[in-house]
Amino acid sequence: MSFEIVRIGSEAVMNTAPECVFNRNDIQVRGSLIPLTRSEAQRVWFVSSIHGDEFGQFETKEKAIDRALIVEKVALSFPTGLTLQQALKQLDEFTAEELMSIVADMDRLHITREVWELIDDRWQFAAMDSDGAVVFYEEEPFLLGDGWLNQDGSTYSQCPLKLNLHNVQWDKSLTKRPEME
Repeated sequence: MSFEIVRIGSEAVMNTAPECVFNRNDIQVRGSLIPLTRSEAQRVWFVSSIHGDEFGQFETKEKAIDRALIVEKVALSFPTGLTLQQALKQLDEFTAEELMSIVADMDRLHITREVWELIDDRWQFAAMDSDGAVVFYEEEPFLLGDGWLNQDGSTYSQCPLKLNLHNVQWDKSLTKRPEME
């Protein structure tokens, strides 16, 4: 890693408050100066939760914000029964491949298995249109213009449920009913 070195007196370092550049959904990115010598300090960017969980230190603000966005997405993808702090503590249990899979799934609708079990079996897909309307489909719809279009002859139904649509990109929101055991 190549951290930025700043010419500053050690006393001035101690009087410099950390710079907060990201603070959303209990995740923060802060930049701090760490004294190296009497006249030099190193700038380090930390990613953490407001609960004290640490998610790494980075040499650039951009890398730290990228990590914070991934941490935020992973935390928001956990079941709603978990607190953010509980979800974030489970991050270390995932491999990089599992984390990438979770992040890729973030664009899909957040419909749990338990909710799918309450929805009639004929509805196999759900998707959100650009206006935020969620629709259930019998067959896989396709993207056309600013919405999803059902296959010829297949039926669809507006979703009456209040779903968490946070971070969902409508044009990537197509969600297939999971296989039920």
